[in-house]
Amino acid sequence: MVDDRRLDSLVLEITSHLALTSSDFKSSGEDIEECLLHGVVPSKLLDENHTSSPMPVSMINGAYCVYLYRLPELMNKLEGQDPLRLDQRATTIQKLEAWTMKAIEDHPLLVASGNGGLFGD
Repeated sequence: MVDDRRLDSLVLEITSHLALTSSDFKSSGEDIEECLLHGVVPSKLLDENHTSSPMPVSMINGAYCVYLYRLPELMNKLEGQDPLRLDQRATTIQKLEAWTMKAIEDHPLLVASGNGGLFGD
């Protein structure tokens, strides 16, 4: 049986990054969505004062927000797309997933190069 104090310390140990992840999405979620709504891979976000690479969890959350709430808005920006056509929705969703995956792949490269990310700014 695990001591309650030991259990508490284990929970804190494995969830300590959640506050950082939540903070990152709070600060970058809208920018991620706007990038995706313009067909831009959100690997690196530009601000007046700095650049950053959002955490991968934030990119996934932003993509889900677009998927769940703003997919018709994205499709209406693309010529000849009808949000009511399932085949076109599927194609747009595949593009959204591809843009998100590309951003996630870019993140460790940007951080390792010291060229972005919460840990690389």
